[in-house]
Amino acid sequence: MKKRVVLLVVVLLSVVFGAAPVAAYGQEAQDLPTLHVDKIIMKGTQVPSGNRVVATAWIKDQDGNPVPSAQVYIHAWKPINIPVFGMHATKPDGRVAWTMNSPYQGLWTFCVVVVVKFGYLYDAEANNETCDVIWYP
Repeated sequence: MKKRVVLLVVVLLSVVFGAAPVAAYGQEAQDLPTLHVDKIIMKGTQVPSGNRVVATAWIKDQDGNPVPSAQVYIHAWKPINIPVFGMHATKPDGRVAWTMNSPYQGLWTFCVVVVVKFGYLYDAEANNETCDVIWYP
């Protein structure tokens, strides 16, 4: 029952954000392979306009293999609480990166909200990490 509820939530989020459905019609959620957030790393650098932080997340399946072309939805905050929302697809190595710029220094926060890929079930309980923070510079 729990996986069916998660599947319904992910499908609804997919529709709201314009993503492809997660499962084929009639396919049972328990029959789907799963995916999760393996890790997130944030790195900062100084640029002429101020500061730049790149947040990179790795998405893997239940066997630890990278998941290419998964849609990763994020919510992040730049210093002085400036929100950032978005979606990017993972590369063939299961990696996805966001670049955020700000003239301010301070706390940067990056969170993966949900990961969607046709034929997969997002297993939030398998996540090793969903958010990361960095103080930069």
